[in-house]
Amino acid sequence: MKKSRLLIVALGALIFASCASNSGQGDGAGSSKKAENQKYLTALDEGKYDSALKILNKQKKNKKNIIRDNYDLAMLYHLTGKYEDSIKIMNQTDRMMDDSITKSITQGIAAATINENSVEYEANPYEYIYINIFNALNYYNQGNEEDAAVEIRRMNDKQKQYLAKYGELLLSDDNYNSDSEVQNAYKSLKINPRDINAQEPKKPTEADIFKDSPAARYMSLLFYMMEGDVSNAELDAKMLRAMNASFDAQGELSIQRGKGRLDVISFTDMIGRRTEERIIVGPFPTIPFVVNKIIVTIPEFDVEFVYPKFDRVDSSPITAVKMIAGGKEKTLALLEDFNYAVQKDVNSKANKAYGRSVRRSLAKKLTAVVSSATAVVTAQVAAEQAEDPLAIAITKAAALAAIVALPPAIEAVDKTETADVRQVYALPGKAYAAGLELAPGVYDVKVQYLSGSRVISEKNYNNVKVRANKPTIVESLP
Repeated sequence: MKKSRLLIVALGALIFASCASNSGQGDGAGSSKKAENQKYLTALDEGKYDSALKILNKQKKNKKNIIRDNYDLAMLYHLTGKYEDSIKIMNQTDRMMDDSITKSITQGIAAATINENSVEYEANPYEYIYINIFNALNYYNQGNEEDAAVEIRRMNDKQKQYLAKYGELLLSDDNYNSDSEVQNAYKSLKINPRDINAQEPKKPTEADIFKDSPAARYMSLLFYMMEGDVSNAELDAKMLRAMNASFDAQGELSIQRGKGRLDVISFTDMIGRRTEERIIVGPFPTIPFVVNKIIVTIPEFDVEFVYPKFDRVDSSPITAVKMIAGGKEKTLALLEDFNYAVQKDVNSKANKAYGRSVRRSLAKKLTAVVSSATAVVTAQVAAEQAEDPLAIAITKAAALAAIVALPPAIEAVDKTETADVRQVYALPGKAYAAGLELAPGVYDVKVQYLSGSRVISEKNYNNVKVRANKPTIVESLP
């Protein structure tokens, strides 16, 4: 019986060594999904929205990413002019985001115990607002001005209900050093907390919190003017000027009596994508680790922490957008660069993401050290207690294998740390807008996209009806 137990222990140690040596290998399914995702992103970057829509519709949905995937799907339906399909999915997604953000504000930002990407995607604050901008345009492009206005009011309500409270949550202190598990890991692994704290990204300030959007204020202003609510339109114009002083907000308020205004809002490019920042702290020197009163020398090791970052790369060929209607032309002003919202979001979340990564990474590293050291001790004890030649050979081999496997087993846990860089991909990168005052009537509208002085794309919108004393909106895409 004793011999059987020793053989089982020895074989267990050999299996542990095998698992440790193979822990860094990926699987084919993961590689295939990454390739498909890259194909999708490439289609987006090339403006092939129909192709991107087909790819996304074929992909198997992951429940924890359902908000992001549905949002992307709804945006692609919008970008391809399938407004009814977009409305249906946007309304569903908006409700899911409501539930998710309410839970987040009530319970605090989720601290995943295994990996940052294991929690449900709840959307980024700017995405709460942008979904209503595009859903309003869905309804408006169908001729449903009333429901479009409802979307704009819903967007304005969200600012009061969510953004300020979410900002408070992001600005709250997160002292990971005070956690008992972190302190235990520092002590057991002989880590100086200063080495960890030195790599911490800066804590967010009020300036890093996303609070409002120039495009949101512009759309709200237009719809208030359609309703004849000049007072609220003036408030929107004031907030718009505060965010983008170069934009002619006043012109939207001063439609001459008996005249109408034709406003073009154009969305170009694709929003920038966040990436992972990986911090490696160490190496820390070899340490003696005691298991069952037996000392195991833990080899030199380091620890890895992750958080999201955003490095903007602006490669768009479009340098200007021009509208032509009724014998007049006007260059559209840059209303909003949506990448600033991504940058704010990353800046506001990096510090807390780092703190969560420290908690997870140190806990996993300590667990790996304990497990690896225990496997070594178990195999060594088995080797010492073996009696016949076969058992001695197997247990000695297991002991040696466990020692060899110890460093990669400890290192392997770092690969389980990945930053949450999830976001909605199918949002535009920039919004341009401008208006022309015209006599009421029906117009053909031309929108030109320029690179320098060269027209690289031109879109025509025929039979656009301009009404007296109200703005009329034309949404344009390159």
